[in-house]
Amino acid sequence: TTTINNPAATVAYVFTGLTPGTTYVASLTVTLNGATKACTDTATFATTSAVEACSTGMDVAFIVDYTSTMGSVVDGIKAGISSIITTIDSESGVNDYRVGLVYATSTDYLALPSTQRVINTGSTDYQFATAVEMFQTNNGTTFTTQLNKINTGAPTAGWPLGSGSSAPDPTDMAIGLVVESANFLGAFRAGVAKYLIIYTDNLPSGSDDAFDSTDVARLNSLAVTCATNGIKCFVLGLGVDQTYTPMGGSATYPWRTFALATSGNYNVAYDTATVISEITNGCA
Repeated sequence: TTTINNPAATVAYVFTGLTPGTTYVASLTVTLNGATKACTDTATFATTSAVEACSTGMDVAFIVDYTSTMGSVVDGIKAGISSIITTIDSESGVNDYRVGLVYATSTDYLALPSTQRVINTGSTDYQFATAVEMFQTNNGTTFTTQLNKINTGAPTAGWPLGSGSSAPDPTDMAIGLVVESANFLGAFRAGVAKYLIIYTDNLPSGSDDAFDSTDVARLNSLAVTCATNGIKCFVLGLGVDQTYTPMGGSATYPWRTFALATSGNYNVAYDTATVISEITNGCA
């Protein structure tokens, strides 16, 4: 709503902060000399979707939880990444694509700029998020080089899996860094399709290394941010089958709710064919 005092003969106002792809009804109320009248005529309009067609180009951020239980998942990603990059390139049409890579647990990051590595440690916390491949134009080759370092031995040539000492993992922390800051992975471009592809086998942990209602609220907030900015999120792996039951409520699936709220999708499978299918179906 807005109030315009002493209006001119023609009144114009631009509303900001509206939700993309949503229908609104505009109505007018006039107050004159203490009397108020609500006009019976209204105007219905729909905001355009923030989601762009893949053929305009694609920015795709891969967020990989690589705690100790994710070894087979990581190896599967590495084995099929060439086909996945080819799909992204094809869906982008004649336009450029960019891919970025974030590890949701990493200790081998000292050679990277400080803006690309986040550490959160305390008496019970030991969390890392690392942007190892920034968004760059048509960067499938360098992206693959960085991806292939995961689960390959000791630093600095290799990137061993994290310990994952507690069940939840800081995947939501990584998402926040990607979508709320242009410094971590690089800013998403305007006018292109924007994807987050998230691999995880557990619920998110936030910054306290535990999952509760606070993390549910955080996921919901991140989903709004993604939807508003046209970022589709695809969550893959056993994490989508993890449930949360609030006190006095029914069981929910936090990752499924998050993905669907962004116009993305979820799948317990993470094999190459599934990832390619999620990308192409999302582009359709």
